[in-house]
Amino acid sequence: MSQEANTTIPLPLLNTDTIVQNEIDTIENELVTLKNEKKSKKETITDTSKNCFSCKERSPKQVAFYAAMCPGLGQIYNKKYWKLPIVYAGIGTGVFFISYSGSNLRTFNQALTLRLDEKPETIDQFDGQLDDAQLTSFRDYHRRNLQLAVFGTMAWWGLSIIDATVDAHLKSFDISDDLTMKIKPTLFSVQNSIVPSVNVSLRWK
Repeated sequence: MSQEANTTIPLPLLNTDTIVQNEIDTIENELVTLKNEKKSKKETITDTSKNCFSCKERSPKQVAFYAAMCPGLGQIYNKKYWKLPIVYAGIGTGVFFISYSGSNLRTFNQALTLRLDEKPETIDQFDGQLDDAQLTSFRDYHRRNLQLAVFGTMAWWGLSIIDATVDAHLKSFDISDDLTMKIKPTLFSVQNSIVPSVNVSLRWK
């Protein structure tokens, strides 16, 4: 919602007729300017209405939801296609290490289970190569790598969600002419007398 703050600064007394004429001229000029701005905005709306997707305001919450549903979907919705290789490279690397560490963890877990079942007929694939302590050490090593890979992948996904949400916020950031400060002459009434002054107008959203 637009807000406007006005401050009136009195100036030394000047010729009243001259001030009134200047005020009339200023008002006429502002009316012409407003008419031209209205016409320009109408033409801009007509042009942008041809492409609804580009003129549609991005909702940060909706973008965050899309990005959380599927990696890269938030970037696609924001039309930041160049970021997709970065997002998918990080996710793909994480998935690779999750698969690699998970496979090794299963292998050493199975070998350690066979080694410790106290059945002489069961022999693991590392028999004669690794002792029990080494099998346990390798098992713990790959378990830790699997956890790091999972956390890293989730963190990268989270960063892609934050990136898409920030982009959506920036797209709706107001840098329009509604953020203005105008200074113009005006008349200020003080004890039944007209005093020339300067009107400072601040407008923001």
